[in-house]
Amino acid sequence: MSTLYNIFHGGGSSLLFIISATQSLLTSEILLWKLSNILIIITSYLSNTYFCENYRFFDYIVISSLAMIYINNYVINSIFLLCFFVEFLLKKNISLTKNIVFLSACILALFNTFHSNYELYLYLLLVMIIGILALQYRNIYYDSSSYTPIGCLLTTIWHLCAVSGLLILSYNISM
Repeated sequence: MSTLYNIFHGGGSSLLFIISATQSLLTSEILLWKLSNILIIITSYLSNTYFCENYRFFDYIVISSLAMIYINNYVINSIFLLCFFVEFLLKKNISLTKNIVFLSACILALFNTFHSNYELYLYLLLVMIIGILALQYRNIYYDSSSYTPIGCLLTTIWHLCAVSGLLILSYNISM
């Protein structure tokens, strides 16, 4: 058990994104989707291991690019890009816009799966609820730069939910 903890202790749960990246490489025809799925492995690992603001910023950009590729609407994505620019100029951060873009992609995925595959819709809804609760609980009660066992467990739960969500998004994007 301590070996498993040591693996996930320093951002190792980010390596779970290899699963969704492999699936996107095999099923998707969209090059940017494939590249973003590969980049999320690296950016998430760096962000969760070294706790440097630059790594976190790059991770947010990749998360947002995945969401924007899934949304695939020039007008909406242009508005999001404008929001990124304004938030960065005002706050030197893009976390709020990243959360809005990510949530928009999740809502669109729920809508798409509801009409195509109801079981997948229920699974995605459950994964989203568990993932968001785990992430929020971790952000409220645990310092993200501390290596507590509960913090690592919550991060791993979040990454499992994110991988599951990306698998479903890849399934929807390749349809």
